[in-house]
Parts: sequence; structure tokens; C-alpha cells
Amino acid sequence: MADSGDFSVELMAVGITNLRGFSQTRLSLREGLVLLVGPNNSGKTSLLRILDWVINRADEAVLRGNRLLSDDEISLLVPARRTGGSARRITLDVHIPD
Repeated sequence: MADSGDFSVELMAVGITNLRGFSQTRLSLREGLVLLVGPNNSGKTSLLRILDWVINRADEAVLRGNRLLSDDEISLLVPARRTGGSARRITLDVHIPD
């Protein structure tokens, strides 16, 4: 849970569409402890890298579409396969208490 003075936000879920090797996936974070388990090359590290970028590195300008992605950001986010013109999305479900 992030806290900034009187304002707190809890990340409840993350959705990824057409990024890296993910065509569409959703990770729920509602149940406390979350474990990422899977064979090599199944996307565990990719998911964590995308989350790190969204939460810690992406600036407001890129999130609002006011600047283009850097070469490093493109290599992180763009999939190795074609998306057929479908949108690439990262969706965060957050809870903001009253």
C-alpha cells in the first residue's frame, strides 16, 4: 500500500494486454501473498519488469501519451510477436479508501 500523507492507494490487480509475451493476462493481488510459479520462459520476470516500470520508472508524460517511449522502454514493452493492430495495455486496479 502506497501512502502519501492522507492519501493511500492499494494495488488490487494488474492486467497486461499485448506486451512482451502476454496476449492477455490478469494478476489479482487481493489475497495477500502472491507467488509467481512457472517453468523457465513463461513470463514471470517479464511481468515483474513491467510492474517495476509502471510503478517506479514510467513518468507522467509517457503515461499520458505526451512523450514517446525511449528505446529501452520499447525493448521492455513491445512484444516479440505482432499484435495485429490490437492495442497494448497495462491496466492497474486500485482501491482508494474513503
